[in-house]
Amino acid sequence: VNSSVVPEFAVTGSEGLLVHFTTVNALRARSTLQIAIPSAFRVGSIYLEGLSFEHADCFERNNPPNNTASPVPLAMPPFAPANMNVSVNRTISEHHLVSITMPALVRATNVFMNVRGIRNPLWRGESGSFQLTIRDPEMMVVDRDLNVSSVYIRQGELASASVSVDHSVAGDMIALSVKFTSLNNVVPANGFVEITLPPSFYACPCILIDTSGFEGAEPVSCAQVGCQSGNEIRPDFVEIFSNGGSRLNRGNLTYTAVDSNGTFIRLRAQEIMSGRIELQLRNIRSQNFSGPSGTLQIRTRTASGQLIDENLAVPGYTLLTAGRGYIKNTKVTVMDPTAGRRGRMLVEFVPYNPLPPEAMIALVLPRGFQVSANSSVAQPLGNSPSDSDYYVQEYDNAVAMDGQLEVQVHGDVLVTVSRRGSSVPT
Repeated sequence: VNSSVVPEFAVTGSEGLLVHFTTVNALRARSTLQIAIPSAFRVGSIYLEGLSFEHADCFERNNPPNNTASPVPLAMPPFAPANMNVSVNRTISEHHLVSITMPALVRATNVFMNVRGIRNPLWRGESGSFQLTIRDPEMMVVDRDLNVSSVYIRQGELASASVSVDHSVAGDMIALSVKFTSLNNVVPANGFVEITLPPSFYACPCILIDTSGFEGAEPVSCAQVGCQSGNEIRPDFVEIFSNGGSRLNRGNLTYTAVDSNGTFIRLRAQEIMSGRIELQLRNIRSQNFSGPSGTLQIRTRTASGQLIDENLAVPGYTLLTAGRGYIKNTKVTVMDPTAGRRGRMLVEFVPYNPLPPEAMIALVLPRGFQVSANSSVAQPLGNSPSDSDYYVQEYDNAVAMDGQLEVQVHGDVLVTVSRRGSSVPT
């Protein structure tokens, strides 16, 4: 009765089971405790690290009538846990059966033990129920509990996770190096490593997959700026330290899928990986504005998609502005070149990065010019004016810039033009 079997730490891959029960009947010396452990647990070389007893008679003799004090432990029996016989002698249906030889115990004895050499399941979820059976030396059942409660196993944490890039300019195509350590678990063969990029990043090409399973139907490409043919994402290994130092060949991970936003990457492991893992992802487009990138997320999963470990707050890095020379084909045309005349000015350029929604463009005119406080901007419909009437202009492609342009005058020669109400980069 009062049976429980719980992991010392209810985290994937952690070692140790804490077993507690109260005997209903007295036990003879050399009786056997059998613990049926769900088969998802990994059983290795088993031994007892801790063993203690408490007895109800001891409690009653050493406490006042209201029984408010704590029970007094019985003295340790004349044997050491190391001398006890602990074995895994067979596997029953959906369980490992662990047998432990017990000493003589009186009835109503509380037994506590820490069984080492047993690791939690590799994946997150319910462990499945345990079973406890005590048999006398003739293997007849003395006590039994066949439905010891299941335990929920949490995912583990990927330690020492970090990222670095070969280019830190906003909008660059980059090679992203990802490093992390799996402390207690392996990434099994055909398992997955998943990387979620910050929202303003994307990998090429973007692909939609069937959400009903990992092996989807035909992928559907989506259009993203910079995702031209030949820019497909390529996973390469820098090196992987598995089982204490072996280096796996490049190509151990294969690219599987990217979601429609381009921020979610799934890679499939071709063989077991463990320990310190380092990999590199090429042809990823960084965010198109300078400043902090935001955090990344890394998860590992089994071949069937069950979560093993994760780190949801991997620090990013700071992106730099594109700098001088990255705005191309700049051209300024004064529509009426007569000195002192007020008129219109046409500004043309090709930005290094697309103009995001709510983008701002700053224009600084030469000294001697003066921008009227009530100046406005003509709303262009495209990026290649075909005539001087640039209230209505044309794109040289099929996409128009949405939203409105709003002018704010900051002085005689400084003006900013901001996008308002736009929804897509241009």
